[in-house]
Amino acid sequence: MRQCTQRDSLWEVKTLLPRSEADDSRPILFSQDHGMPGFHCVIGSKVDNAYDMLQRVDEEATASALITDRVS
Repeated sequence: MRQCTQRDSLWEVKTLLPRSEADDSRPILFSQDHGMPGFHCVIGSKVDNAYDMLQRVDEEATASALITDRVS
């Protein structure tokens, strides 16, 4: 046994939102301007979430620009 080494694990840790515990959904947690303007927090469990978030941040920036234009 002393010569044994761990090669791999059957277990992994996954981050889940509380609403996802009942099913297998994997939503993205997005917190815009988290404590300061332009600082966004993202938690996602799939690789393609990065592409989804780039689109979402672009949409939020466009919406912000439109609101700023209306106020000016």
